[in-house]
Amino acid sequence: MNGLLGVGVIGASVAGSWGGQAHIPSIAASPDLTLAAIGTSRMETARESAAHFGAPLAFDDPAALARDPSVDIVAVCVRVPEHERLVMAALDAGKHVYCEWPLARDTAEAERLVAAAQAAGVVHLAGMQARAVPHILHLKQLIEAGEIGRVLSASLAIAGQWSPVFPASMEYLQKLESGGNYFTIAGGHAIDAFRHVLGPVAELMATAAIQVPEVQLFDAGRATARTAPDHFAFSGRLASGAFASCEVRGLPAGGSGLRFEVNGEKGSLLITAAGANPMIQMSDLTLSRVAEDGALTAVELPADCFWADASVGPHAIGVAQNYARLVEAIRGGRPVPADFAAALDNHRLLDAIRLSAAEGRKVAVGA
Repeated sequence: MNGLLGVGVIGASVAGSWGGQAHIPSIAASPDLTLAAIGTSRMETARESAAHFGAPLAFDDPAALARDPSVDIVAVCVRVPEHERLVMAALDAGKHVYCEWPLARDTAEAERLVAAAQAAGVVHLAGMQARAVPHILHLKQLIEAGEIGRVLSASLAIAGQWSPVFPASMEYLQKLESGGNYFTIAGGHAIDAFRHVLGPVAELMATAAIQVPEVQLFDAGRATARTAPDHFAFSGRLASGAFASCEVRGLPAGGSGLRFEVNGEKGSLLITAAGANPMIQMSDLTLSRVAEDGALTAVELPADCFWADASVGPHAIGVAQNYARLVEAIRGGRPVPADFAAALDNHRLLDAIRLSAAEGRKVAVGA
C-alpha cells in the first residue's frame, strides 16, 4: 500500500454513524493511512458502506476483517457492549487497535482488555479524543508553562441536550448496564479532559440523578426506563492540592453550553462552547485568557497543537489527531494520547463518582 497503514473500520454505516462521520474523514485526510475495509453486522450493509466510502473490502465477520493482510489497524466504532468481542478479535490477529470510548461496559471488562492488549504487544488507543483537541492541548501547555502560576481551582460545567424522546435503536443509550449512556459518554469524556489537563483527582464527593426517568421510543410506540444518570456533579481535591468541581447535565431542551475554567495565582484561563449539546471532545471550542475585570481575550493556538488536517472540522479533529499519534506510535515515535490503561483509569474514576453518589460519602481516588 505504498507505505500506508491500512485501517479496517468496524461500524460505519451510510445512514449515519460515528465511524462514518469522524473516523473515515480522518483516515481520508491522513497522509499515512488508507481505508482498507469496512465491517458491519450484515454483508449487505458492509458492501453498501464499502462502496459509499471507497473501501476495497467489506466484511460481516470481524475476525476475518482483522486477519486480512491489508488491515494494519482495526478501528472499533460500534456500541459499547460489542467492544470486548471485537477488540479481542483484533488482538488475536495481532493488529493495532483504536477502540472508541467507553472502552468497555464496566471496569472488570476494561481490565481484561488492558491485560489482553498488553500481552498482544500491539499499539492500543482508546478514543478519549478530547486529549488531542488543539484547545485542550494548548490549555495544558499554558498551565504547565506556568502562565497562570500555581493552579488554585478548576471547574467544568456542561449543560447539554439529552432528549426524552429517542428511536428504539437508541434505547441502549438509556441503560446503565450497556456501558454507553450520557453518564459514561458525555460525562466520561468531560472528566477525562479535566484530569488530563489538571492531573489526578485525589478525593471527591459526588451526587448523581436521573431527572427524566422515562424515555419515549417514538417509532416503537412505547416507553423505556432510563437507568443511567443524566445529571452528575462532584467536588473535591486534585493530587496537586487544587480545588476541583465538575458538573454534567443532560437536559430535555438543551442548556447554556460548556465552561471549563482554570484559576491560578497569576490569572485564569477559560474554554467555552455554545450550542444545544456541547461535548468537550467534539465541539467548536474557544480558549481565552481572563483579565482581572473578567474581560476575555481569545488565545491563538500554536502550530504544534495541530497534528492533523483541521479541515475535518471540530467534531472530528480529536479523532484525526488521535490517528496521527497512532501512526507515530506504530512507527516508533510518540505514544498515543490515551491507551487502554488510561481508559481503565477513567472507568475507575466513573466508579468512584457512582460510589460516592450512591453512599453519600467522600471517596479517595486512585490514578
